[in-house]
Amino acid sequence: MIKFIFSIIILLISFNSLSAQAGQLIINEVLYDPPNGLAGDANGDGVKSALDEQFIEICNATNQNLDISGYKIYNDDNWAIRVPNHEFPSGTILPPKGVIVVFGGGIPTGTFGGAIVQTASFGELDIKSSGDNIQIDSNGGVFVEGINTNPFSNNPNESYTRNPDVTGNFEQHNDNTPYLFSPGLRVDSTTFNTIYKTEALTVRGQGGDSTITTPFGRLQMEAITTPGNQLNTTVVWSVPGGTQPAYITPTGELRALSNGHVIVTAQATDSIGISASTTITITGQNVGVDEDEWGSADIQIYPNPTSSFFTIETSLAIRKIEIFSLQGSLIKTISLSTNRQISTQHLAKGTYYVRLWSKNNWTTRILIKE
Repeated sequence: MIKFIFSIIILLISFNSLSAQAGQLIINEVLYDPPNGLAGDANGDGVKSALDEQFIEICNATNQNLDISGYKIYNDDNWAIRVPNHEFPSGTILPPKGVIVVFGGGIPTGTFGGAIVQTASFGELDIKSSGDNIQIDSNGGVFVEGINTNPFSNNPNESYTRNPDVTGNFEQHNDNTPYLFSPGLRVDSTTFNTIYKTEALTVRGQGGDSTITTPFGRLQMEAITTPGNQLNTTVVWSVPGGTQPAYITPTGELRALSNGHVIVTAQATDSIGISASTTITITGQNVGVDEDEWGSADIQIYPNPTSSFFTIETSLAIRKIEIFSLQGSLIKTISLSTNRQISTQHLAKGTYYVRLWSKNNWTTRILIKE
């Protein structure tokens, strides 16, 4: 009954943090009075230590990555002497709507919902059970976020958490959930966002390769993201329109068609305007290469896409045509004299390579069968 009355009191008076709800950082959960025994082992290291188990959960309320390197956390006593309880180390970046948990100490053990986890860099958070002011300053010393725990100082043996997360008022964690605390997790124990937005891309061939030298050779392209330098699978791959010496698949595999240079571009799907390109050089695609012969020739294949046939127009004499699958398997060879209209009735719907042979050399084009 007492707990219920206190919860009502919390709702009736203002226990919001000192900064506006619209701020970039929001203190979302605070544990200053851990439960007794191992039930209060909030940091999961198997040892109950009241000061080690204390934690502050802080949310990035924005839709962008947020770099909080050099930001500082103070309690009342440490603010008075300008010595932070914790300073976020270089490279501390929160994903959009993601959280970081700062424990008082110990060796935090567990996944904590994939949240970033740190321990107080200057010893302890030391949040007083009798009430304390917790303040977060930017790396320039500007106040960013804070909370006054005086209204919460009833030794609850559980955390205080916003409900709903980020936007709600503080309540005792066990008021509306079966849990006493949830560091790194929402009040209902689901996860916050842990995925960073792409801020920059670097494109390269796998292993740093920038050439394809074998006939119908392939090169897997990679898009390296910042922050994180992790292989990014959420990009759209492309090469310029028109006749190109290579074709790229949706998964970023570049497949050689003819000799030349091709610009490969990756476009991030999670950030507008973030893209990067690199140039891949392709050689070895023509036998006894005579670049002037094919390079100066006007070659047209139409209709393309096609449903039943295609026609080849070029000023060069073509002695045969070979049709390959995208996997490089030869499907059909066609000898030509004057007839350059080729049936595609035997082809399944899909994309094919068409290799055109002159006297000694060849070049390749893409054909799409609808």
